[in-house]
Parts: sequence; C-alpha cells; structure tokens
Amino acid sequence: MVVPGSGLVKKQAEAEGLDKIFTDAGWEWREAGCSMCLGMNPDILAPGERCASTSNRNFEGRQGAGGRTHLMSPAMAAAAALAGKLADVRNLAGYEQALPAAKKAAHTITPPPQVEDPESDVDLDNILDVDESSQGNSVSTKAPSSAAGMPKFTQLKGIAAPMDRSNVDTDAIIPKQFLKTIKRAGLSKGLFHGWRFNPDGTLNKDFVLNQEPYTNAKILVVTGPNFGCGSSREHAPWSLLDFGIKCIIAPSYGDIFQNNTFKNGMLPLIISDEAALKKIAAEADAGREIEVDLEAQQVRDAKGEKLADFHVDDFRRHCLINGLDDIGLTMQVEEKITKFEARRSEDTPWLDGSGFLSRHRTGPVKVDAAPLPKTNRGEEKQEPLEW
Repeated sequence: MVVPGSGLVKKQAEAEGLDKIFTDAGWEWREAGCSMCLGMNPDILAPGERCASTSNRNFEGRQGAGGRTHLMSPAMAAAAALAGKLADVRNLAGYEQALPAAKKAAHTITPPPQVEDPESDVDLDNILDVDESSQGNSVSTKAPSSAAGMPKFTQLKGIAAPMDRSNVDTDAIIPKQFLKTIKRAGLSKGLFHGWRFNPDGTLNKDFVLNQEPYTNAKILVVTGPNFGCGSSREHAPWSLLDFGIKCIIAPSYGDIFQNNTFKNGMLPLIISDEAALKKIAAEADAGREIEVDLEAQQVRDAKGEKLADFHVDDFRRHCLINGLDDIGLTMQVEEKITKFEARRSEDTPWLDGSGFLSRHRTGPVKVDAAPLPKTNRGEEKQEPLEW
C-alpha cells in the first residue's frame, strides 16, 4: 500500500501519474494521512511482525503492540518496500545509478531546514478543534455530555479500583491507535488496552478493571507516582471518564495530564502521605466503596470514617464545585463582553470586518459584510484562500 503524507502530496503525485504506476504494479493507493508510521487506522503490525521505519521518535509498540521496528535510512526503507521484505539497498540492481551521490561526500554540507515534526500531539489539535457533533456522536458513554457544560463535582462515592503501578504513561492509559477519533464517547474500549486485553483480543481476567466489583469503579487508587506521564493526549482523561472513573488518587501526576483532568471535570487527588495512601488502597483492595468529599476536602471509607485529608487549589476547587470550565468562566462576564463588542464595532468597525475607514469622512464607516462566495452546491466557502 502507498499512503501519501498529505493532501498536497497526493494531489501532486496523481497529477504526475504516480498513483497509476503504483496501482498497475499491484499496490493499493490510499487516502492521505497517518498510517503505519504512527500505527494509526488499521495500518498496524500484528504481534511478531516486523517493519522498516525511518522515524526519529520511537517507543516500544509504536507501529503496533508486539511488533518489531527496524530503524533505517530512507534508502534502506525504500529498498524494503521494493523487495517486499527487509533488504540491503546496495544489493539492488541499478543502486549506484539511482543514487549517484551516495559514493562520494558533498563538498559543502547544508543543514536541512527545520520542519516541525508532524507526528507530535500538536497535529491532533486541528482535529480536536472540530465540533464533536460534526461526526455524529451516537455512542453511549458514562462521561457527562460536553454540550451541557461541565457537571458540578462536590462529593463522589463509589467503588475504588486499586492499581499498584508507577509511571503509568498516557500511551498505557489509551494507546495511540485510539487517538484518530474526535469523539469522547466510546473511548473506554481503548482504556488500558494493552493490559485489559490479551494479544488475541480476549479479556485479561487478571487485570483489575475486568474483575468485579471494579468493572463499575468510579475512583482509581494508584499507589505509584507519576501517573499520566508521557504525551499530552487529552484522550487519556476522556477514556477514564468514558469508563466511569471521575477521580484518581495518586502520589503525583504528569503535569499536563493533571491539568487535562481538571479541565474535564475530574478530580486528580494528590495523597503524598504514604500511610494514608495505604489505608485508601486497602479499602480499594477489599472492594469497598470510598467517598471523596471535595467541599470538606476529605477521603472517607464506606462507614464515613476519615481516611485522609487533602488540599486542592482554591481556584480549581471553585471551578469543580460550581461546574465551571473555561467557557463557563468566560460566560460569567458575558454582559461585559457584549458591551465591549458593540462599542468596538462602533469605534473601530474595521477590526471585526464590519466596516472601513473612508478618506472622505472624519469618522469610521460601518458597512454590512459582503456575503461569502458559494460553491456550485450552494455551500459557503469558509476558507479565505478559496475565495
């Protein structure tokens, strides 16, 4: 299969007829986007399979859980693609003619231009900024609906699942192959996927969230430090929420993960007192409920006995108790924003596109904005470069 790296690359390749050459040779010409390089879509290695990769950002299981990645130069990777197996480019016929400069060093070395790595989490922002309803989110979920705003968090009582692990990174919480969606619902199927499921796809009965009563856990008690370290994917708290977990108790967290949980209405409690954390973990090991009281800032057992005190930043606590996300905080001053925008349109109409300065008048002139051009289908062209 051939997967163009971008829409522009695909368009140029098709203009040059490269797609026809590949398809005539028996290759599958795919849509542009992420593929085997990041283990996205269905393009992943099966356990035990091998691949050639030129990527410079690597970690175990990147191209597929249990797969083996061989790092090599672009020329060697191309040779493997042509041969259909790992191959030495120097043994291919016509190698020297295809790469005439390979045998001699250049007289001057020009550093390559600095290009932002397209495989970072920043690439996901363009997808995450799209309205989640645009893709027809109809999957059932235990997470609160974002359309209704962030739910208030005052007290939470429920089953706590124990997890005796350290440095649980976000790729363990939800592996990369589940990041292609912008929907929050349904992500629980990828939660701790490498631990919850066996290589053949069956449930791993030894994993805590596959055991009763922890299948209905609302709280996760982690005894090891640095929970949520690794990449900054917001899918990690989304998957926990979709499973039904609204509170994590741990000695420490990855900073970005901790921030993401707060912004999604979850409570990441820090219990640094080892003795207190062991008491909470003991209740979780016994399969009993615990209660997290954010207003009183206490953790209690099912009988109401105090297990630990905790402290949450006053601003974070205020936002959770009152159900205020970033939009909610902004809308608290909606009246001031409306007045400001009205005054801005009158004084400087060119700033919001509603008017312009006229050389024949002393003050600003407000005019109605011109309608956006439309396609033959009657759809407005939202991208200015298409006007």
